Amino acid sequence: MRRCRSWRYHNVEGHTGHLPGGKCRRCWSPCRNRIPGDEWADGVRRCEDCVEALLHCPEVAVRRALVEEPGQRDDVLRALLTDPNGPVALAAERELFGRDNAVVLPEIKVPEETLTGRRRSVW
Repeated sequence: MRRCRSWRYHNVEGHTGHLPGGKCRRCWSPCRNRIPGDEWADGVRRCEDCVEALLHCPEVAVRRALVEEPGQRDDVLRALLTDPNGPVALAAERELFGRDNAVVLPEIKVPEETLTGRRRSVW
C-alpha cells in the first residue's frame, strides 16, 4: 500500500522550533493517507491534503521550507507566489523562474504617455 510520507503540522501555543518536520512530535504527526499508484509512479510522495495544509500553515518557516524543498512541484511554487509573506513569495518566484522550464509572464503594456509624460510639481 502506497501512503503519504509527509508530516502534518499542529499549532501548539507557546511552542517554537517547528523545523524540520517530524523533529518535534508535539507539532508534527505523520500522515498516512493513501496515494494512488499512478501518482506514486510519477514520484508523488505527499498527498494533496498535506500539500494544502502546508501551503496554508500559519508558520512562515514551514512555508519557506516548502519552497526550499528539493524537487518541489511547479504548482506548489505557483501557489506560494501569492503567499502573504514577502520573503516566501520571493523565494518561490526565484525558484520557479530559475528552472530550465521557466514560466514566462505576459508582457505588461504601459501607455507611452506614462513613460514620457512630465511630472507635476509638488511645490
